[in-house]
Amino acid sequence: MASQSIVDGGGVDIISKLPDQVLCRILAFLSTKESVSTSILSTRWRYLFAYVSNLDLDDKFLTPLEYPNRNTAIRKFLSFVDRLLLFHTSTTIKKLSLKIGVDCSHVYSWIAVAMLVVFDLDILGTVLNVLSDVCLPNLKTLRLKYVKFLNDDSVQRLFSSCPMLEEVLHILNCYLKNLSGLNISITSLKSLCIGYSIETRCSPLRLMINVPNVVYFKYVDFIAEDVSVAYMHSLVEADFNILLYDADIYEFGFAIADEELQVQVPAVNQFLQAIGHVKLLRLFMDYPGLVNCLSSFSLPLLSHKQFLPFVNLAYLETFDKCWLTPGTELFEFLESVLNLQTLQIHHLGQGFDANWSPPGKVPSCLLFYLKEIEIRGFKRDEYLFGMITYLLKNSRVLENLTIYVRWINQDLEEYKLRLTVEILTLPRNSEKCQVLIL
Repeated sequence: MASQSIVDGGGVDIISKLPDQVLCRILAFLSTKESVSTSILSTRWRYLFAYVSNLDLDDKFLTPLEYPNRNTAIRKFLSFVDRLLLFHTSTTIKKLSLKIGVDCSHVYSWIAVAMLVVFDLDILGTVLNVLSDVCLPNLKTLRLKYVKFLNDDSVQRLFSSCPMLEEVLHILNCYLKNLSGLNISITSLKSLCIGYSIETRCSPLRLMINVPNVVYFKYVDFIAEDVSVAYMHSLVEADFNILLYDADIYEFGFAIADEELQVQVPAVNQFLQAIGHVKLLRLFMDYPGLVNCLSSFSLPLLSHKQFLPFVNLAYLETFDKCWLTPGTELFEFLESVLNLQTLQIHHLGQGFDANWSPPGKVPSCLLFYLKEIEIRGFKRDEYLFGMITYLLKNSRVLENLTIYVRWINQDLEEYKLRLTVEILTLPRNSEKCQVLIL
């Protein structure tokens, strides 16, 4: 490359005298569009952008002011990417992020960049047909978003083309309706996220997961009809959020959803069995548009008799709406959490029955291990107040009870003061327990 510096108005361009490695490091902090634009500064900068290892390519580079016609803008963008990748050698690109809002066949040639380590693919509407000759031998991180999979074989070719996939696999907001099943078997993988399938009922009929060495697992989606999940013996953290909302709920009411819930019970238990090694678990359930309905839209009866105990679980976070009656299902689930130290409950004001019915058996974690309890979104509710009373009475080693109050139509500070006085009068089994109202 040229080493000429620029003299402008008597001043010396000191930056241009820096080594290529340093200049490329500077360019790495700019967006790809800004990085490429530096090529017009001088001959010294003309091709430096081609040595930047991270490319973030978004069709929003071309603004409507520059190209009012969308088709023209897309053609310009595709041409820009083609030319940009020509300047880069296969050894320089380590991370490639593609975001395109139209179907794009160019992606098949783009993903052939041999030395990719991180690949983010966000292409709305593109049907991904992975060819048999595609090989990404160094890829460690793969994130797929808004991608349409052509068929089962194409998905398997993609996964098999990444023999070193290790750090992250994200499959989010993707179109899965063309698949009869989704089979993820990657023993080297450390982090797996699956969620938010596009369109109603487009989750695959079969879901097979074999990722025994994952440290982090996230599942936010409908439950497939046929689930097979291998035990994750290295798991540390998990987010498990079951989605139960689809068009049938609005069209036919609760009956069909209740039947589906019963079908999902074995699949839910499969997941819980597989994540039994986890140390930190967020366990939720969503049914958008029905936040004020309870009915049977709760987690199935997660009896501790249906799966092995969570012997490592120290932190559990959940919504009270996940449990039809938190005093029964929640505490029955806690019987399987032998060493729980922190429990966080998000109260969503679901209008539980005013009569608190304590469980017949006190979970052992309350007696020996539970030290921290957080209640978020507290609003004066006899049912929730009864639960708090029960927790204070039976938690022998509890150190902190923190209650985050939801805003109400009265003086908040006065309300928190009255609530503090009321809770402090409740009997506590632990002398060390401190109560904090926020």
